[in-house]
Amino acid sequence: MAIDLSWRVTLSATSLHVAEAYCRADARLAPGLAAAVSEPAARLRRELLAAGFRERPFWRHIVPLAGEIENNRRLVETTVRKMGGNRLCAAGTLSALAGCVADLEMSVQRELPGLLEDVGARSEDLRGQWEIHGTNLLHFLGQLTDERLIVSSAMVDLLYPALGGAGVAHLPYNSVRLEAVAEAGSDSLPEVLRLAWLVSQLNIDLPVFSEGIHPDRHAVIAAAAMIPAVLSATGEVGLVHYEHDVLVCAVNSWLPAGNKALALPAILSAWWESYVETRPRWDVALAALDQMLEDKATPAPDLCATG
Repeated sequence: MAIDLSWRVTLSATSLHVAEAYCRADARLAPGLAAAVSEPAARLRRELLAAGFRERPFWRHIVPLAGEIENNRRLVETTVRKMGGNRLCAAGTLSALAGCVADLEMSVQRELPGLLEDVGARSEDLRGQWEIHGTNLLHFLGQLTDERLIVSSAMVDLLYPALGGAGVAHLPYNSVRLEAVAEAGSDSLPEVLRLAWLVSQLNIDLPVFSEGIHPDRHAVIAAAAMIPAVLSATGEVGLVHYEHDVLVCAVNSWLPAGNKALALPAILSAWWESYVETRPRWDVALAALDQMLEDKATPAPDLCATG
């Protein structure tokens, strides 16, 4: 069965993606973009803190919503409602936040006047590679794990490569965001694999897979588990041969925050080897990985940040 991906390019999604990276002090953020958004991003952060909102839930909702909600006031209202804070948020705060989003968009547009056309052109090769490999790759992935894991459709928000290559899966929204780099960041890891890794995470929050995992860790476990799974499936379509060095490369490229100190590649390698040997139900395997990562005190936000 073909996987139906819809592709979307919007100024708002890239602007908020850049603002999130700025607020996280991500060292990979292009200096020109960091300077461009510094004032409205800092103001947005101040407004959030003044309203008593936590930053991480705000970014978790507003970035995937940005591509589908054009009106900034409605975008902010919807985000606040998703965060559970709509009853506590004053109208003035909503207006101030919406104004910050508008200023972010104007700042990014001034810095990147041809953003939409540029992202569209940069993504052509990726779209072509997905047409060739995407459905088969996820088909083999389902055979390795559980066929119910594979979504029938998903939305892809394509972004300007502000971080030089990054992506996040938004499980509650059945969407992913992906920076459209002109070429693969590594000869051994074409960007179509990053896209497959992102899309493969989207059904892990279904109760059949995640009932034994705390909701706050769904994204963490999805991001970690699908790295060795996707890399193993790639051998069936002739893209890369799964081995430990490739796993290390994927972890460092796709999950750049906090993984080296945690020896995450070694943990994932041991977990995947055990899974392949014993082939438990996928929910059992995910619960085992969750326990392994908790035993290593893995900080949940780092594994699902913009990496």
